[in-house]
Amino acid sequence: MSPEPPSRTEQLVLLLTQNQEPLFRYIFSLVSSEADARDILQETSLALYRKFDQYENSRPFLPWAYRFAYLQIQKHRTKFARSPLLFSEDLIHLLALEREQMEPELKGGGSRMHLERSSTPSSMAKSRRNSTRSCKPRFLR
Repeated sequence: MSPEPPSRTEQLVLLLTQNQEPLFRYIFSLVSSEADARDILQETSLALYRKFDQYENSRPFLPWAYRFAYLQIQKHRTKFARSPLLFSEDLIHLLALEREQMEPELKGGGSRMHLERSSTPSSMAKSRRNSTRSCKPRFLR
């Protein structure tokens, strides 16, 4: 007797579990705080659950999930539009494209990823603040 194939919900749980870390890194690369990134990850997971019946198993899951995350980031930006350090939509779009192009390098788990994983949240936040200050004004709202 062979085991039953996983249900659609079980498939989604497996895919989300396998891809949670890269999905979180993608989101965190486009927002200013870890807490916001975690909230957006939750909203993205919920959106993926609601639309999972439209997912085709023949397509890679992560690029499909990135699109949902991107839309959730845009919703988050709209909700918190009065925040003084939001990036412009043009910059968010450029960062998202660059992040997607870096995916093969990030999957390799090279020394850069090891360094980022070993960084403390406070040093990452300081680095993020410094990089925000160095952005050209046209990218900040």
